[in-house]
Amino acid sequence: MTDTAVDYERSVLGAILADNSQVTNINLLPRDFSVATHAQIYETARRLIGAGKATDALTLADALESVTVRKYLQQITV
Repeated sequence: MTDTAVDYERSVLGAILADNSQVTNINLLPRDFSVATHAQIYETARRLIGAGKATDALTLADALESVTVRKYLQQITV
């Protein structure tokens, strides 16, 4: 995993949270992420958005099961 890959993955997550409709433009699967935490965040966001729920950092954090992943989400969205 490179810093560039991590930055790219964070950008993808940020784009989805900024504009939920972007999830339809992103052709990735959770397994495509090099950071497991990013994969968990992405999968949860996709699930929420797919269910028609407005998804931002707060609603996503509430839906995440892992406290560690929630804390990481807070770090990258501040």
